[in-house]
Formats: sequence, C-alpha cells, structure tokens
Amino acid sequence: MIRLKKILWTILAFLGCTMIVNAASYSISVGSKGLTKGGTTTLTISGSGVTGRFNIKTSDASVVSVSEGSVWIENNSYKVTLKALKVGNATITVTPTSGTSDASGNAVNLGSKSVSVSVSLPREKSKNNNLKALSVEGYEISPAFDANTLEYTTTVPSTVNIIKINATKADNYASISGTGEFEVVEGANAFNIVVTSETGVEKVYKVNVIVEDLTPIEVQVNGKTYTVVKNIKSLTPPENYTETTVNISDNTIPAFYNDNTKYTLVGLKDSDGNVGLFIYDDGKYLNYAEIKSESLVVAILDIPKTISGYKTKEITIGNSKVKALVVKDGSNFAVVYGINVITGEKSYYEYNIKDNTLSKYNDELITALQVKNKTISCIMLTTSVACALFFILTLCLATSNSRKKKLINKIINEAETKKEKKNKKEKVKKEESKEERKEEKIEEPQTEEPKEEIKEETEVYNLFEEDKKKKKKSK
Repeated sequence: MIRLKKILWTILAFLGCTMIVNAASYSISVGSKGLTKGGTTTLTISGSGVTGRFNIKTSDASVVSVSEGSVWIENNSYKVTLKALKVGNATITVTPTSGTSDASGNAVNLGSKSVSVSVSLPREKSKNNNLKALSVEGYEISPAFDANTLEYTTTVPSTVNIIKINATKADNYASISGTGEFEVVEGANAFNIVVTSETGVEKVYKVNVIVEDLTPIEVQVNGKTYTVVKNIKSLTPPENYTETTVNISDNTIPAFYNDNTKYTLVGLKDSDGNVGLFIYDDGKYLNYAEIKSESLVVAILDIPKTISGYKTKEITIGNSKVKALVVKDGSNFAVVYGINVITGEKSYYEYNIKDNTLSKYNDELITALQVKNKTISCIMLTTSVACALFFILTLCLATSNSRKKKLINKIINEAETKKEKKNKKEKVKKEESKEERKEEKIEEPQTEEPKEEIKEETEVYNLFEEDKKKKKKSK
C-alpha cells in the first residue's frame, strides 16, 4: 500500500511539473524609461512557453518611435529599438494576437502589457573644471586652498623621499589627473594637477614641493642660477655613459663618464625644478646637448670653421642652445659639429630641425654641387658677355650703316638741290633769251648740260658701289 502511494505521488509531481513547464507567459522591459531627445533605448519582449505574433504600438509616435510594429515570439526574446524624437511622454503597448498558443499548441489569451517612457531635452555639458580640495598629505600648503588660486608651495624635510598629493574635483562630470604618490629630491619639485571639464577645457593647479637642502651648492651657467643635484634618483642616466662620482664643495656628487668623449656629466636643477645634464670640468660647467638618431648618438660641439655657402646661427637642441650652420633663416636643416659618443669620432652632421634626426654630413656631395654651381655660373657669365658683345657689335654696325645712309642721303640731297638751282638758272636764262629773240628775232644755240652735275652723280654711284663691296667682304 505504501509503495502504491509513492507511485501515485510521483505521478502527480510529474504532472505538476509538466503543467508548470507548459504554462504560457511573456514579459516586457525597456533599457531606460527616461530618454533625452535624439537618444534610443531597447524594448525587450521575452516569451516563456508561448508561440505567436505580438503587436507593438506607441501612444504618441511623434514623441517615441518603434522600429518594428509586430514581432514573432517562439519561446524566445526579441529586441525592438525605441527612439526619442521630441520632449514628452509616450506609452509603449505590447499585445499578443489571437493566434498565440502555449507549448502544447493550445490557444492562450495573455493580455496586453505596457511601459511608459519620458523624453526630455539633453543636459547641457558642465564647464566646471575646479578643484574642491587640494593637499599634500601630512604637510601644509601655502597659501590656503582656493579654487581660483592655481599655484601652491610646501616644504618637507631633507629626509623625505616620497610625497602624496590628494585632490577632489568640484564636479562629478569633470576628470582629474596628477594625484597620488611621487618621488622628490633636494630642492624644488614641481607637480601639476590637471582638471578637465566635461566640455574638454583644462585647468592646471601647480604644487611646488621644496625638499630642504641644508647645504645647497649653487652655480652660475650662462648667467642663470642652478643647484647641483646630489641624489642620483633625480637623474636619468645617459646611454653609453657609466656611473661615477665627483667631489664638488666637499660633497660627493653623482656623475656619468664616457671614455670616447672624455666628458663627465653632472645634474643641475633650475629654479623651476627642471633637471638637466651639464659637462663638469674642474669647477666649470658647460651645456651638454646630445642628439640620438638610429645608430648615432652625438654630443654637440662648437663649430670649428664655417663652410662655403652657409652662415652661423644659434639653434635649440633639447634644453640647450648650440651654434650651427644654415643656408638661410627659417631652414629646416642645419649642419652641426659633434663627437660620436659611441666611437669618439668628431665630424660634421646634418641635423633635421623639424624631425630632430641626424645623419652624417656628406661633404663630397656638397663639394660636387659647389663645383657644378661654379661651372654653371661661369657658363652663364660667358654667355652673358658674348650676348653683350654681340649686342654692342650689332649696335655699332647699325650706327655705321645709319651714318653712311645719312651721308649718302645728304650728298643726294645736295646734288638735287644744286640741280634744281641750275635748272632754275637755265629756265631763267631761257626765258631771257626768248625775250631777246623776240626783240632781236635771233635764234640762240641750245646750252649744253653742265659737266659738274654728271660728276656729282658719278660720285654718288661710286659710293653705293663701294658700300656693296664692303658688305660682300663682311659676309
């Protein structure tokens, strides 16, 4: 009997589970019920043990639009996109159609479900880039913090190696950088805390941490005051140099040495806390400028001599100003002189100011170009002189011919003038003789042509002939 009861209970439990599994239902949800104009969200329809088509409608399509008006659900989930078009409220309603059934194929009436969505204008981005609080942990800053004060100072003992900067932004939409723990060395250490507003505008707060140095070593380089760096942690070791030390004012100072250049480099810090390497030589300090380009590492030296076609100009390499050779002001290329840190070889190098790259100076190419330019200049000069001489000769010939023509024209004009005068005289004589004949009725003999006229015409002819002969000879 007991065994029969157990069997019956098992059958009932199985039928109950089956009924639960086969129960048809669905649910709807949205990613966000509050949208901004132009934004989107997702409407999810999830069916459990249900198959059928579901219709989707919005109460105000001008406020919220629906990407699809109906979807097919078959014991699964489907996502529909809702888009906010204008400010207002809209209700999204999901309704199963009459053909909806459960897992056994039986028709079910699940009813409609709705969700409300509101649309507002987008929030204006915040311009606030202020700090709410600023401190150096364990130490007092001066002046007291104020959001509109951008620079602060604090002093810590010489035994302190690490400090911690804390800051809080005034606006949650802003971002902040420059906080946390930092190493410090003797002298001035500058730190920037940058606050960026949601609109992208930055505000920089500066904190100067002065680590007390009971025996600072101050030196002058090119009229500027520096402090000798005593802690090697604040120095970046240069490539191809080995660590060493030097004695300055009875202090052991960290330094770096290179066998090829024979340079000893020490660190100097300016009043702003910037650290740079300088050449140290028996109490004297010189700027050290180094250029790295592929396999080249060159320490810049003073230009020993100029190169034809170049002029000397001061350029900036890193933090140092060095003398270089340029073709013209504003050029992106310069010629510098330096020593190869790896090989110790001294040479001229071509430096690309814009790209900060270096290559060996090709003096053979420059010499060839200079020779070519001289040759071209000589050819151009010779051509110019020849053209000038030809022009002068042509001008002289033209002037000579012009003079000859003028002389000939003058002779012809004089001959014609004389001939006209004689003709006039002859005419007058003829008229007088006619008058005399009329009176005396005596016929006068005809007057012969004057020999002088024939002679003058002959001279003109001969002059033309001589000119023609000269032209033939010149050809």
